[in-house]
Amino acid sequence: MKRFKFPLERLLEIRRHKENLIKNELAKAQRKKVKLLQEKEELLNKYKQGLNELKIMEKENILSVQKFNNFQSYFNFLKNETEKKDKLIKLSDEEIAIISKKLIEARKERKIIERLKEKALKKYFYELQKEEQEFFDEVGMNKFIEKMIKEEKTVETKEIPIPLKLPEIEDLTKKLYNEIMGGGK
Repeated sequence: MKRFKFPLERLLEIRRHKENLIKNELAKAQRKKVKLLQEKEELLNKYKQGLNELKIMEKENILSVQKFNNFQSYFNFLKNETEKKDKLIKLSDEEIAIISKKLIEARKERKIIERLKEKALKKYFYELQKEEQEFFDEVGMNKFIEKMIKEEKTVETKEIPIPLKLPEIEDLTKKLYNEIMGGGK
C-alpha cells in the first residue's frame, strides 16, 4: 500500500502558520500593554516622589511661590501623561481582545483540518489492516491448498487393499439382490 499522504496537508500547514502569526501578534500586543503599564507606574512614582519633595520643602519652610508653581506645572504634566497612558492601555486592551478572537478563530480552522487528517489517517490504517488481513488470508489459503494437494497425492499413490476377490463379490451381490427382491414378496 502507498504511504499515507493527506491531500489537505498544505492547507493544514498554512493554517498552523496563520495561527502562529496571530500568536506572535498577540504576544507583541501584550508586551506593548505591559510596557504602557510600566510607564504609567513610573509616572505615578514620579508624582508620589514630587509630592514628598513638596511636603519636605513645606515643612522646612523653603517652599517659594515659584517652586510651588513649578511643582504644580510638573504635577499637571504627570497627570496629563498618566491620562494618555490610561487611554493607550484601554486601546491596547481592545487590540488584545480583537487579536484573541482572531486567534480563537484560527485555532478552530486549524483543528477542523486536523480532525479531517485524523479521520483520513484512521481510514488509511483501516484499509492497511484490511489489506494485510487479505494477504494473510490468501497466504493461509495457499498453505491449506498446498497441504490438500500433498494429501491427495499421498492418497493416490497408496494401494488400497481389497479384502474380497471378484467371485466372492459376485456371490455377495447375488445374495443381497435376492434378499432385497425376496423381501418384497
